[in-house]
Order: sequence, then structure tokens, then C-alpha cells
Amino acid sequence: SVLSVPRYTERRYSEGNLPTDAADPEGRTEYGAVKLFMQSARRARAGFELEAGDLTHVTRICRLVQGLPLGVLLAAAWIDVLSPKEIAAEIAQNLDFLKTEMVDVPERQRSIRAIFESSWNLLTGEERDALARMSVFRGGCSRRAARKVTGASLRLLTALVTKSLLGRNATTGRFEMHELVRQYAEESFDASGEADTVRDSHCVHYARMLRRREDALVGHAQVKAMDEIRSDIDNARAAWEWAVDGGRNADLEAAMEGLFHFYERSSRYREGADAFQRAAEALRAREGDQSEALLGRLLTRWSRFCELAGRGEEARELAAEGLAIARQTGDRREEALAT
Repeated sequence: SVLSVPRYTERRYSEGNLPTDAADPEGRTEYGAVKLFMQSARRARAGFELEAGDLTHVTRICRLVQGLPLGVLLAAAWIDVLSPKEIAAEIAQNLDFLKTEMVDVPERQRSIRAIFESSWNLLTGEERDALARMSVFRGGCSRRAARKVTGASLRLLTALVTKSLLGRNATTGRFEMHELVRQYAEESFDASGEADTVRDSHCVHYARMLRRREDALVGHAQVKAMDEIRSDIDNARAAWEWAVDGGRNADLEAAMEGLFHFYERSSRYREGADAFQRAAEALRAREGDQSEALLGRLLTRWSRFCELAGRGEEARELAAEGLAIARQTGDRREEALAT
């Protein structure tokens, strides 16, 4: 009932009471978060039962809201309109989706946003600024990256961990932020007036990270370099996109080779093709941009991923264009690669 909502907002389900994708399908229904989802869904739609494949999406919903009982309740309330798969997709992309219009639920409990705002309002100004800047990271970050990109001290990071707005992986030491918290913090970040500066710093940091691993990716330390990039691939993608959108050619140059080798060696051919296609097309579309050599290198690597993905004709056309630019600019290495 509605009267039971307040007590569900008092705590989160522990990690041990949240289902994982690896959990036995039959056993997932015994997890507390899944039980709560099912109870709430049946209140919203009498007789609701899971269909084939739904349990995977319910599992995802429970983990997306980090086991927060109010989050589970608000998500399940949409079951009369959307499928579990659609609910999970909405939560992943839209913080404001988790709302309720029930008038007899206190205002502060009506949305995940209200819960975040309660925590946000208890932070010091310095802590709010740090949390907002930390939203620039994707998939977490090291302490060194946090300091370099955002200027956040260990004292501030620890304070945010203590207040459960950041997590710290005990094994890797990386700082992590739940995606819903990140979305909320990013709104303040975007309105702060410093977002572009911090994103520039993030872009430079991860472009240089990729450049430092170029040699290792084709040498004896390849496994270590691959693992290091893999742990930060979400940040590397975000940095690449920022460089593409902002015409930051120097950062594209810095990141290109490392990203190319990583995608190639991890068999992420479609992702590699998409990344290099977008960069090449953006560069070509900018009037007055004279970076022909960079364009040629992007085209040749785009060609390579097309080849590996079995798109031979497209690969040959792109390689021919890259080859022509390499010959025009006198870049013998690129000429060999395009050939």
C-alpha cells in the first residue's frame, strides 16, 4: 500500500540482496529487490506475471536504481504502461522518469530526484562543486585522474564516499558514481559555467593516456596496456566524442593510434568503425579545416575496421581516399598502411 512507501525509503538493499545477471534465473525471484518489484507491479496491474526474458530486465532495473526501494517502487509503478525492458531503458537514459504523482506520498519521497536533492542540500558548497565536476567521468576514475581533471582532493573525495554519493572500489581503488547520481550531478555541472573547461581537461587527460600506451599495445606489454585502457574505455570514448564535437584535432591526433589498436585487438570492429567514421565526417564537414593529413589517417583506420567487419567494398573506397591523401602529404607510413 501507499502507507508502506516511507519505510521502504529508509535503506537500500545490500549488494547481496540484489540480483546479478549471473544469478540462476529461477533464484532471482528470491532476491528482496525483485520481490519488491513484483509486489509493486501487481499493485499497479492486477495479475501481472513475468514473461519470457522479463526477469533479465527486472534484474537490470533493480541494479540501475542501486537497490533503492523507492526507486524499485517508482519503476514498478509504470508496469501498467510499459514493459520491464522499456522501463529499464527509460531509467538508463532519463533521471526524471522515476516520478510518482500519488498525492498522498510526501513531496520529498515523490521522486529519485527528491532523494538526491535531500542529500545535495546537506553538502557543503565545496562538496557540491566536487561532485558536479566528478560527473564528467564515465565508468569511474582513478584518484590521480580525479585530481588532474577536477582538482578534487582526497579529503573531498573521501567526504563524498562517506555520504554515499561516490563509491570506492576496494580492489582497484577507483572512485565510482552510480549513473543516476551522475545524471543529477551533471545537471548542476552543466549550469556551473565551468563544464567546458573541465571537459577539455578530461579530454586532454584521456587522449594522453591513450598516447602513452601506443607502443605497449604493439609490444610485450600489450596485455597490461589493454587492461588499463579497458578499465577507462568509457572515459576514452567520452574524450574522443568531445574532441570530435569540439574540433580538438590535437587531442584526436593524441588519442587516435591508441584507440585504433585497442579496438582492433579487442575485436570491437563496429565500434571502431563508428568512432573513426564520426571523426572523419566531422572533420570533413568543418569549413576551413586544413587538417588533410589527419583526415587521411582517420579514413585509413575507418577502412581497416570496415575490412575486419566484412565490408570490403566500403573498405577499399576509404583506403583509396586515405592513400591519395597520404601520397599528397608525403606520409610514407600512412601510404603503406592504406596500400
